[in-house]
Amino acid sequence: MDTGLHNSCIECTKAYTESIGGRWEIYSPDGHAVMTITNKDKCQIRDCASQNLSKDHIFPIAKGGTDNSENLQVLCRHHNSSKSDTVVSPIIKSVGDVKNKMICERYLPILQKARKEKWSLKKFELEITKSVRELIIWKRNLSDEQLKNFFQNEKERNNRKHSVEHALKKFRQYCETAILEANEYIARNNRVSKN
Repeated sequence: MDTGLHNSCIECTKAYTESIGGRWEIYSPDGHAVMTITNKDKCQIRDCASQNLSKDHIFPIAKGGTDNSENLQVLCRHHNSSKSDTVVSPIIKSVGDVKNKMICERYLPILQKARKEKWSLKKFELEITKSVRELIIWKRNLSDEQLKNFFQNEKERNNRKHSVEHALKKFRQYCETAILEANEYIARNNRVSKN
């Protein structure tokens, strides 16, 4: 989304990208480079020779992931776009593989509980999805005036090109879709939480 609210936790994912010569530099909100993609980089998918590269989130933003360098990997655009925005990268095989900086601070208590109780990765994803859904529902219930104020500040801070009204419309559409997708995921995977 162009609004910057494609993620439920905007504070952890306000990165931006800049092209410098033959490389792409990806920056964090505080201006530190978190990733550089050069001509020497390769897609992380085995036997892929594509040079049309992009960053990919190991732990998806839709599941509370961040733009921290520990949560980024290089994939070609084909493999990145063919992968769902809600699929955790295959390099994550257990909760123990999830690093603290891969997920938003608000979800760290869930990660700590998952480690302590030795949850399966599926159960951890389910609990994170429930928490993300609750945050989206809370944001959806904000008044138009509250959201307009937020979007105006966001537009000024991040030099967004779209109008506040456009951002509000897109956000309202996003909320319904995101909640529906979260509910479907939870319904499909709820039996895992009983383990």
